[in-house]
Amino acid sequence: MKALCDNIQQWLAQEWRALRAPILWIGIGVIIIVATISAQLPHQHVIDVGLEEGVGNADLPFLRDFNTPEESALGNFRWTGGNSKIFVPLPGNRPALIELRWLPLSESISAQAPTRIEVWSDQQLIAEVPVSAVGSRQWLYIPATGDDHLYLRLVSDVFQPVQDLRQLGLPLERIVIAVVPGGWVWPVLPPLLWWLGATMLGWLILHRTLSRWAGYGLAIGVSAVSLALILDPARWAFGAEATFIALTFAYPLTLAVQAGLRALAVDAAGSSLSAIVAIAFATRIVWTLLPSQHAWRYWFPYQSLS
Repeated sequence: MKALCDNIQQWLAQEWRALRAPILWIGIGVIIIVATISAQLPHQHVIDVGLEEGVGNADLPFLRDFNTPEESALGNFRWTGGNSKIFVPLPGNRPALIELRWLPLSESISAQAPTRIEVWSDQQLIAEVPVSAVGSRQWLYIPATGDDHLYLRLVSDVFQPVQDLRQLGLPLERIVIAVVPGGWVWPVLPPLLWWLGATMLGWLILHRTLSRWAGYGLAIGVSAVSLALILDPARWAFGAEATFIALTFAYPLTLAVQAGLRALAVDAAGSSLSAIVAIAFATRIVWTLLPSQHAWRYWFPYQSLS
């Protein structure tokens, strides 16, 4: 029992020393500063509807309750359903301008397809807009929401083509969202806190496994997080919770691996081996948890809107 208490005290003392390291708090300060600056900048987010993944403006995980992606001579698209949803985390509590681009309809389809669609933001009806059979674009002003995110619903009638089980609305090709600048806003707090927590966990893992190079590892991680925040704040927000969860699991795994290596009297390469295990495990968990082609539908925080 005394040995266990001594081990716990030693563990707590080591982690406390790591958390008091100035470089950690410099890194946290850098992320906070970059997030604050990013919230003041104008941002434009493009979603190429029908492009699920890969290089470009993929539409996942921003869309829900759309039909499967399709490709035509005019490009990729998805058919809306009767109550399709768009969710984009914005870098600050600002209004936005949104452009919806609709593809033209064939003669056989245009007679069945709806000619109007309602655009809702949260529980507020923004507009009921006409959609032309020859293709059209709408530009809408979306007021700022209370939680700094863009929640849109596209509500319309649906039809079912012959020998097709799908309920189709209208073919949407592209969504362009431009955040309206002006005035001071604070960065969105929840994803920022998740990333700060992930930074602290990552530092504890680095400090235990690669102590001589921990500062360099932290600098690389902070630089990557900051760059992602500047280049793609929406996906940066989506990845925050997944990264924190992955490192939450990787940290006790690191402790277990190091305890096992000490029991086997493996000292020389023990730190490097435990670092490799932690990185491989965390990467795998992040890949599983990130809202991707397979997991995106579980990451929508507005189930009540359906």
